[in-house]
Formats: sequence, C-alpha cells, structure tokens
Amino acid sequence: MKTFTRQLFVLLILASSASALIADPGNIYYGAARNVFGDPYQPSENVKVCLVRVVGTVDIFHDSIPDDDIVIAESDILSLQGANGVNFVLRPSQDDGTGTARYTANAARANDAAAIFIVEDGVRMPVTSIITSAISDTVPPIGPRGSIFQVNVRANDDYDGNGLSDTWETWFFGSAGVNPYDDDDQDGMDNLSEFLGGTSPMLFNELDLSLERAGQMFSKTGSMVEVDVPRLAGRAYVMEWSTDLVNWTAVPLAKLSGSNSNRADTTGMGERVFFRYKVSRSN
Repeated sequence: MKTFTRQLFVLLILASSASALIADPGNIYYGAARNVFGDPYQPSENVKVCLVRVVGTVDIFHDSIPDDDIVIAESDILSLQGANGVNFVLRPSQDDGTGTARYTANAARANDAAAIFIVEDGVRMPVTSIITSAISDTVPPIGPRGSIFQVNVRANDDYDGNGLSDTWETWFFGSAGVNPYDDDDQDGMDNLSEFLGGTSPMLFNELDLSLERAGQMFSKTGSMVEVDVPRLAGRAYVMEWSTDLVNWTAVPLAKLSGSNSNRADTTGMGERVFFRYKVSRSN
C-alpha cells in the first residue's frame, strides 16, 4: 500500500512538470476581414490574418512582419459565417510561465500588446487608418486565459494620409493623392463618402435612379413614406430629411419603423419633404 501511494505521487509530479512546459490555448480573436474596397475576403484568395505580439513599435508601413514583432497566431480566410460575415479566427497560445523567459517564442501572456495585420499575396497590409477616423476595430491586448474578442478589420494602404486607400485611388483615378472632399462625378457624394460607402466616385447616379427605379424605391401610404435602397454588408444607413435640400437632419427614431428603419412618419414635417440616406462604414 505504501509503495502504491509513493508511485502515484511521483507520477503526478511528472505530469505536472511536463504540462508546465507547454503553452496552452488562451484567447480567441475572431471577426470579419475585408479588403481595401470594404469587401469581405473569400477563402479562394491568398490572404492570411496574423496576430502579432508587439515588442517594439508597430511599423504599419513595413511590407512584412518586423523582427521585433512576434507572430502568435495565423488564420486562413474561412467561409463567411453569421450576419457580420465572420471569416477568420485567431487562437494565440497562452504562456503562464514565471520570470522573463517564455516557454515558446510565439506564445503570449496576459496584457501583452497585440496587433492584427492582413497579409495579402505576401504583402502585409495595416488594418488601422492613418488618419483619425478608424476603419477597423481596436485590437485589445491579450486577456486572461479564456478571453474572447470580436475584432473586425479592413486592409488599409492609406500611405498619403488622406483617408482614402491608395489602391482605391489608383484603381479609379490612376494615382494616389486624390482630394477626399472632391465630388468628381457630381452626384452629391464626395470621394471619401464614396470610398466608405463602397460606391464608385466616377459614376453619377450609380444606383441607376431612373424614374422607374425611383418608383420602385419610394412609396407613400397616408403619412407614411417608405424608401428602399440597395444595402451593402458592413455599411450603416441613416435616413435623413430636409425641407430645402440644404439643411439635413436624421429622421427621429420615434418616426422610424420597418425592419430596416426605412419607413418614416411625415406627420408634422411640412408639405414638402425630401429624404436621403447617409452611408458610413460599420464594423
């Protein structure tokens, strides 16, 4: 009986020592990864989403992962899941070792600073805007074991800092450096709005607002007006109203109804009312 107890005690010590040398799964980061045009990446594309442990300063202009940033998780692009189009999952290993040494170089510890990059055809793309209006969610630091974070990211190559993707500018205008507040197609949306809304800055009336199409989009029953516009994933739509086409305000929530909040009660708005949609990026 004594021999059995002693052997069991030794086995427990060995098992405990072995497991301490292994960095176990810790956090989960998941979300929607989109290209510079705001479209979700597809599994067929040569794209990876990388989570790095930031050791120095993140160099968003670098074409590859710098030596002082450690890749702690990678994800291929997955088939779109859910209403938000989730297409990547990152599972960094957690390192609970003591002291300054890590059991494995590519493991993370709670409170480590983290960053996400998209690697598209071998080129690293930053996912935060260089100007003040972010187009990607902030990446939380590594949390306690079991933490789950949703982070939606969009590739960005705005190296001239004007708020527009350089790829997007080159695609439509032939070069970067476009004025984001110009309205080149004279359709009432400046270039920045076209970029954020996923529409073309070179096509007037891009949604083909002919009289026939307008009739399909607009209907009125009594005091209720219903406006239907084509909706793109990852965009937020706000219905605005005006009586003079100059001063626009959001339609009060109390006056909105419908599954897309696209019906407005015009009671008290006046005899002549105009409606439009303001489109912005949503994460």
